[in-house]
Amino acid sequence: MRKTDEKMLAHLIPIGEFADTYLCFIGKYSKDTAMYSIYDQVESWVKKNGGTIKKLPGDKKIVGERKGFMVKIRFPMNTMRDMKQMMATLYEKEI
Repeated sequence: MRKTDEKMLAHLIPIGEFADTYLCFIGKYSKDTAMYSIYDQVESWVKKNGGTIKKLPGDKKIVGERKGFMVKIRFPMNTMRDMKQMMATLYEKEI
């Protein structure tokens, strides 16, 4: 896994029962301006890798010690840059 992928994925966790839905987050006590900056970085990374990102309706969401935006991220399924593969690699690495 590339370092850039690892850095961006560190700000994403799967959330909810819907496929391809993630919380794009920062720490709960960080300033809100950082939350927008992280979202912009993740959005740029997704688009650079040929994917699409959509911020879901609603304001920021707080989950435990994390706050951020619920987003839907889709990558073409016929490439090696599939989001599910990247997330699996990240979580497998942590175990």
